[in-house]
Amino acid sequence: MSGIWRDMKNKTLAEATRELKETEEGVDTMCRILEEMCNEARAEGRAEGIEMERRNTVFRMFKRGDDFQSIIDLTNVPYETIDEWYKEYIAQTNQK
Repeated sequence: MSGIWRDMKNKTLAEATRELKETEEGVDTMCRILEEMCNEARAEGRAEGIEMERRNTVFRMFKRGDDFQSIIDLTNVPYETIDEWYKEYIAQTNQK
């Protein structure tokens, strides 16, 4: 990368950074963006936690000997997912 291009990019970046940090509009924009990022991360974490709990529940049902249809009826997890998790469950129990 040539020095002129790098200097141009650095000046543009420096100006954008200054505007975000030092102007009321820039600070408001940064706060809004950070809040959106936090909300998205929180929602993603909740979804992952719910999915993990569903998986753990299904594994407990496998251990109890419940059939696929009962598991589907009680958890609303699709057959394909139950089948995939069952293969994981069998692989785990065979390792013990």
